[in-house]
Amino acid sequence: MTHLHVDHVGWNTRLSEEEWVPTFPHARYVFSRAEYEYYKDPANHNDMNKTSAIL
Repeated sequence: MTHLHVDHVGWNTRLSEEEWVPTFPHARYVFSRAEYEYYKDPANHNDMNKTSAIL
């Protein structure tokens, strides 16, 4: 993946019987360490990084 914005990677999982599961369970997901570190940091969990999906 080129980057991890929620509007680009949101379809990598799907809701199945009230549980989030991988859409492609045998896929290997590759992304940069910088993206991982950014989204892993709670300081970056803000309104800009939330999905707009209504479940």
